Parts: sequence; C-alpha cells; structure tokens
Amino acid sequence: MTLYNTSCTPQIKNTIHKMDEVVVVVVVVVALNVVVVVVVVVVVVVVVVVVVVVVVVVVVVTVSSYNIRRGWESNPRPPDHKSKALTTKPRCSTVIVLVAVVAAVVLVVIVVVVVLVVVVVEVVEVVVVVVGLLVVVQ
Repeated sequence: MTLYNTSCTPQIKNTIHKMDEVVVVVVVVVALNVVVVVVVVVVVVVVVVVVVVVVVVVVVVTVSSYNIRRGWESNPRPPDHKSKALTTKPRCSTVIVLVAVVAAVVLVVIVVVVVLVVVVVEVVEVVVVVVGLLVVVQ
C-alpha cells in the first residue's frame, strides 16, 4: 500500500518503503497490546463471576444450615442433644471449607494463567519490535 510516484528517486522510494515497514511494526505492536487488554478483561470478568458464585453458594449453604438448625419457628427453642439438627452443622462447615478451597485453587490457576499469557505476549511484542526495527535500520 505504498503511495509514491514512479518518477521518485530510488532513495525516496527506499525511505517510503522503510516507513511502510515501521507502520507494520506499529500495527503489530498495537494489535498485541489489544490482545493483552482483551485477555485481562476476560480474566477479570471470570474472576468476578467465580467470586460471586462462591459468595452465593456460601450464603445459601449458611442460610439453609441456619434454617435447619433453628427451624422455621419465630421463637426457636434450643436444640436438644438427640436432634438431627446438630448433625447438619459439620456438614455445612465441610461444604463451606470445600467451596472455599476449590474457589481458592481456581483463582490461583486463573492468576497463574493470566501472568503467563501476559509475559508471553509481552516477550513476543518485544521480539517483534526489535526485529521490525532491525529490518527498518538495514
């Protein structure tokens, strides 16, 4: 897509050709930066969704555990030792712990993947810029 007259001197044609190569390098660098931004936005959205789901699950489990232990009465009486309501508390705690552990593992994996993607993209960006500038200089 060079725009120059065929009657230009070879030096001017060479300069215009080098400028075209610089434009290509800039476009590639901008495209890589756009990819980085899109990846970061997607990861942030995923993390927010995971956190919201974990909070909802913990709240639902906690509320249902509270309702099982307390019953639906307006004035709950303390549970007696033979009641099955006492056996739901450890189960509820186990579920909360498991959900928290799974959420923590998922978040750590997401963060590691984001860091690796950003590092790889930035390294590729630097290589493309250096190679592009070397081509322009020659």
